[in-house]
Amino acid sequence: MDMTQDTTGEILLTIAIPTYNGAGTLQETLDSMVTQLQPGVDILISDNASTDETADIVSKYQFKHSQIHYRRNPVNVGPMKNYDLCVEYAAGRYVWLFGDDDKMTNGCIQKVLEIIRKNHCRLGFISISADIYGANWIIKDKNPLGLTEDIRFDNVDSVFSVLKDHIGLTPTIIVLRDSWLRLLNIRKLTEDYWFHVRMVLAIAEKEESYFVAAPPIMFNQAHVRWNRNGLFLRIVCEYCEMVMQLSDSKVNYKNKMEAINRWHKGFWMHILIAKLNGWALELSQVGRFIKIFKLFPRFWFFDLPLLFVPRWVVKILYAVRRTQGAHEA
Repeated sequence: MDMTQDTTGEILLTIAIPTYNGAGTLQETLDSMVTQLQPGVDILISDNASTDETADIVSKYQFKHSQIHYRRNPVNVGPMKNYDLCVEYAAGRYVWLFGDDDKMTNGCIQKVLEIIRKNHCRLGFISISADIYGANWIIKDKNPLGLTEDIRFDNVDSVFSVLKDHIGLTPTIIVLRDSWLRLLNIRKLTEDYWFHVRMVLAIAEKEESYFVAAPPIMFNQAHVRWNRNGLFLRIVCEYCEMVMQLSDSKVNYKNKMEAINRWHKGFWMHILIAKLNGWALELSQVGRFIKIFKLFPRFWFFDLPLLFVPRWVVKILYAVRRTQGAHEA
């Protein structure tokens, strides 16, 4: 029997890894998976036109593991479109989107298969818990959600309010492939940084969802680069705009405002970091920020003026602070 198929001849789960120049971390990711492979599971690597040794690394693993499949985009189509292609080209009934620098702990695949089979493949979305790691795999946040028991959800408001921003961590996302593919209107929004969350929430509106409390995956935050050219500020905007667009009849208004406030709390810090990294404010962005944060008083008295502080002032203040820190040490 083909080892990618279970006893019924079906591939239940495809672990899909979208990657771009991930040669430096991909091996660790695959090493954490291949020992857990079993019938009914395969791995799809969707290469977004990498220019490094990604293809060579995958080839070595394919020689030992017939469950690993590789496809390459002729050009870089962007990360979110590559997520969509992962699901489109996956062979499994369920697709587990997984980062090329994250890792699985022992037992992850087995637990997910148990949930899929126990629920007779009726779940639209499955989320798995994650521990957050920094450089050299030093743990930064163990079980950030604080959940210790599995949870079944029957509406999108529960998913949104309980899982919070956890649903944005790509390697925690497992979707019923057919449910994803049916969302044709949302699948067009791959220019949006939160495309994958839009997809998950749309699925959760119509189908039951499930949260797996243990074992967790290992989410690698060490390689995240969010403040280049003000990218994180764009990410904040797109997240909050997505939340504002959620129907009040599906997601409670209070829960939406709490979600926006979580991102607003650190907004000032990310303005400073963006300026330190060369970001220059465009007037068109001001209106966007006002529309999102207009209900928060601190935005008007602190964040908004901070947007207009010149970069050279921020750099001087940062240099002074670093000098003071060095003297104190």
